[in-house]
Amino acid sequence: MKGARRLLFNVLGVLVGCLLIYVVVEGACSALLLAWDLGFKTVGGLRSGKYVQFDDELGWVGAPGTHLADFSGPGRDITIDARSLRITAPPDDDDSVTVLCSGDSFTFGVGVGDTETWCYRLGVDHPRLATLNAGEPAYGLGQMYLKAARLADDVNWDVQVFAFIADDIRRMTTSEFVGRNKPRFVLDDAGALKLERDRVAESSRVYAWVRANKRVFANLRVLELSDRIRQKMAGPPAPRPSDDETARLAGAIFEQTAKLNAEKGRRAVFVFLPGGADVDPADTAWRPRIAAECKRRGLHCAELVTPFRALSDADQEGMFEPVTNHYNARGNAWIAERIAGLVRTATTASGSP
Repeated sequence: MKGARRLLFNVLGVLVGCLLIYVVVEGACSALLLAWDLGFKTVGGLRSGKYVQFDDELGWVGAPGTHLADFSGPGRDITIDARSLRITAPPDDDDSVTVLCSGDSFTFGVGVGDTETWCYRLGVDHPRLATLNAGEPAYGLGQMYLKAARLADDVNWDVQVFAFIADDIRRMTTSEFVGRNKPRFVLDDAGALKLERDRVAESSRVYAWVRANKRVFANLRVLELSDRIRQKMAGPPAPRPSDDETARLAGAIFEQTAKLNAEKGRRAVFVFLPGGADVDPADTAWRPRIAAECKRRGLHCAELVTPFRALSDADQEGMFEPVTNHYNARGNAWIAERIAGLVRTATTASGSP
């Protein structure tokens, strides 16, 4: 009997020892891999953190008076004026039609210099057009509207080009993006647009950094466990809006943007931009829904995804920076050329010069 008991204890001791060795080895390997990834894969938060600042209405906005020489490469500066607009060329004609370029990082011009963004090229390459670049990295549709609303009384323009990619529709439905708190619009029971909250709180920089580098921490079991505990304590997440609800929300934001412009005698043009050199299923899914919303609400909408996809694969790839996956100088010039035609159509329809 004693021998059997001793044997049982020995077996249990071996199993516990093996388990402890496994835990130590597994933990050491995880720590080494984490250290490796931290050294070579982290982005240190969004690079836009270098030139944006917290804003309790918009979530974040370009830091006024910023100038970062060679930020995106030699000669590719980032300059933001006192109104939180990325600089564009001054008008060369007092009768110029002024275009407010609203959008996300594709409008702001991530990866290119001040003079290479499509908004800058729109004002330089096309006579009688002047531009203002209100693009902000990582914005969703609601933030684009809110920034234009903030500028509406103090900044003059004739046409607002509201440019967006498919992912901006998804961002519109969230109250956080890459660890940063942001405003979110919802529809009330009557289908009217309303802000979920008037102000947003500044998120922790550490939290934002971890969220921006989530691919590095994805396999870290400690964080996985903490996420599960947090989700358990917080209860089930709020249900995601259906595609139909999301389309109606996007349409309501567009309609409110058009109303904002109409009150000042201005026009609004909504443009669906290609978001990458590879075909994005979200583009295919959202374009007909957005087009239907625009038609139903009588809005001036267009999309540049179809003409872009008609180009050869080599031409499409040649318009994007491989590192940032944003338009390069050539891609921005292509976008500017087509938006110039849309602006001319809008101003002709409204009787502007």
